[in-house]
Amino acid sequence: MTASHAPSGSLRQELLQRRLRGAGQSRRAADTIAPAPRTGPLPLSFGQHRLWVLDQLQPGGTGYLMSVGLRLHGPLHSDALCRALTGLVARHEILRTRYVVVDGEPAQVIDPPAPVEVTVTDLGDTDRETAGQRLTALLGTPEPVDLAAGPALRARLVRLGDDEHALVLGMHHISSDGWSEGIILRELAALYGAIVADQPSPLTPLPIQYADFAVWQRARLAGDRLDKQVDYWRDRLAGLTPLELPTDRPRPPVWNPDGGLVTFAVPAEVAGRLRELGRAQNATPFMVLLAAFEVLLTRYTGQTDIAVGTPAAGRDRLEVHDLVGLFLNTLVLRTDLSGEPTFTELLAQVRETVLAAQSHQDVPFERIVDALSPERDLSRNPLFQTMFLWQESGSAGFEAGGLTGEELSAGPATAKFDLTLGVAEEADGSFSGGVDFPTALFDVATVERLAGHYQQLLTAIAADPDTPVTRLPMLTEAELAQLADWNDTHVDYPHGALLHGLIEAQAATTPDAIAVTDEHQQLTYAQLDARANQLAHRLITLGAAPETIVAVAAHRSVNLPVALLAILKTGAAYLPVDPDHPAERLRWMLTDTGNPVTLVDTPDQLDWYPGPRIHLGDPTLTDEPAEPLDVAVDDRNPAYLIYTSGSTGHPKGVL
Repeated sequence: MTASHAPSGSLRQELLQRRLRGAGQSRRAADTIAPAPRTGPLPLSFGQHRLWVLDQLQPGGTGYLMSVGLRLHGPLHSDALCRALTGLVARHEILRTRYVVVDGEPAQVIDPPAPVEVTVTDLGDTDRETAGQRLTALLGTPEPVDLAAGPALRARLVRLGDDEHALVLGMHHISSDGWSEGIILRELAALYGAIVADQPSPLTPLPIQYADFAVWQRARLAGDRLDKQVDYWRDRLAGLTPLELPTDRPRPPVWNPDGGLVTFAVPAEVAGRLRELGRAQNATPFMVLLAAFEVLLTRYTGQTDIAVGTPAAGRDRLEVHDLVGLFLNTLVLRTDLSGEPTFTELLAQVRETVLAAQSHQDVPFERIVDALSPERDLSRNPLFQTMFLWQESGSAGFEAGGLTGEELSAGPATAKFDLTLGVAEEADGSFSGGVDFPTALFDVATVERLAGHYQQLLTAIAADPDTPVTRLPMLTEAELAQLADWNDTHVDYPHGALLHGLIEAQAATTPDAIAVTDEHQQLTYAQLDARANQLAHRLITLGAAPETIVAVAAHRSVNLPVALLAILKTGAAYLPVDPDHPAERLRWMLTDTGNPVTLVDTPDQLDWYPGPRIHLGDPTLTDEPAEPLDVAVDDRNPAYLIYTSGSTGHPKGVL
C-alpha cells in the first residue's frame, strides 16, 4: 500500500456527477489547460513545491522516494527495453526534469531527450533465497535523487536467470504518483512490444505536459476562486489538535522515515456484509472502512476529534489522465465521535464529510497548511498523523513482445505518517490490508495487535452496525483468553503473611531487582526496604505504632511507596490525603483522625496544618538506622483509613 492510490471508482463517479450538475458539462475556454510558453523558468506545482521544500530541509532524504518493480518472464530483448525506456522518458518531460533555483524561487528545467542508462545486476548464479533478499533490498531502498542534478528516472535490470529478469525503476515523488506508475508500466509495455515487432509507437502524442499543468494550476488557483475554497478548509479544520497514539518509544525530535509493514485480511463473508451495509446507507466501501478506522483511532487514543488524511487522485480533467506527474492531492477528513454515536450514525457523518471534502479538493494541501498555519513540528505531519487508502483492484501486469510479468512489491521502506492503513478489494470478494508504520515509534507486535483489533471491529460492525462505537468489541480471542487468565481469582496466596513482610522477603531474595520507578529515579528492592526502615524508625519516635494513624500527602513518585511501606512496618494505618484536594476537606479529615503525623513531599505543603510533619525528602532521614524494626504487627491491626467523598454530608472514614 502506498499513499499514491486514487479513491474508489464508484466514489469518483458520484463526485463527477455532482460536479457536472453544479458546473455544467461545458468548460470555459479560459479553464482549458494549454501548452505554456517555454521562454522562461517554469514554476513548480503546489505539490511539487512542498516536496522541494522538504528536500531542502533534509537533502538526500528517502521519505519521498518511489520504486516500481516488474518481475519479467520470457526471452528479454535488453536493447529493446532500453529503447522503450528512452521513448518513455522522451514522451514525458517530467521524467527528464530537474529542479533548480531561479531568482530565489524553485523552477523546473526540462532537459532534452537522451538515451536512458540502465544499470545491470546479474544474480543468475546466486541461490534463490539470497537473490530474493537482494531484489527486495533494491525495491525497498531506492537510490537518493538529487533534484537539481537528476536524472529523474533511474533504471536497473536484474538478471535472475536466462528467461527471468526484474526491472526496478526509481524516482522521486516530485515526478510521479501512484496513478503515474500504472501509466509508466502500460506505456512501457506498448513501446517495448512495438520495438520488438519493428513497428512504430502505438501511443498518440500528448497534447500537454506536466509543466503546462503546473502553470495552469498556479494561474487558476488564485483570487476569489481560491479564497472561497480555502475558507471552507479553514473553517472545517480550525482548532485541530494532534492525534496522540500510544507509542512504544518517545517521538524523535525529527521525523525518522524508516518504516515497516503489517498485513491482514478480511474474509469475503465479512467484507460482503460491510458492502451491504454501505449500500443500505448509500455509502461506498471506502466510507465504511474509513469510519471503522476512525473508531479504532478513538478507542486507542480516547480522543473524539479525529482527523485522517486520504489521497485524491487530482485527475478529474481528461487532459491529465495519461500524464506522468504529481497530481495527487491530500484531503483531511475530520470526524466528531463524541456523544456515543452508533456506527450507522457515524457512517452517515463520514459520508457527508467525504463528499464535502471531495467537492473542495481543488485546494492543494500545501495551501491549506499555509492558511491554518499550524505550529511547525519536524517530528510529525501537519494537520493529521494517520492516513487511509482504498484500492479496488490488484497490481498491474505486463505483457508485450513475448514477455509476461507482474508488478513487484517489497513493502514500505519508509513511513510518512504515524500509521497508514490501506485496504484493497480482491477478486474473491475479500479485503486485503496493510498497515505502514514508523519503526522509530512502534514495534511490529504493537502494529500486529492494532491490525487484529481493526479486523475484530469490522467483524463486529458487520454483525451489528447499530452498536455504539464505544461498545464495539475489538479484542481478539487470544486477548480475551489472556484477560480471563489475568482475572482468575481462584489462586492461592500466602495466608498469614503481611504485605511489608513479603516485600522484606523479596528484598532478601532479589536485592538488586528494580522494585519501583518514576520518571526521575528508580529503587531496587534493597533500597526500597532500607529507605522504608529509616523512615519507619523516625515515625516511631513520633508515636507511630499499631492502632495509630499516619497521614500521607504526597504525589506519585518513588517516595510514595517508601512512605506507605514505612507506615506498615510501624504497625500503624496510613491515611491517604490528596494534596490537590480543597484545604477545607483535608483539614477536616486530619482533625477527625486526631491530628496525626503527616508525611509530605513538598516543603510548602500543609502550612495551614499545625500538626507534626515529616518531609519525605529530608536528608537527615539517612541518619536513621536501615536495619529492620522489632515491631509486633498483627493481621487484625488496621492497614489504612480511607474517607468517602462526603457528597451526602461530611466524609466518613472507613478502616
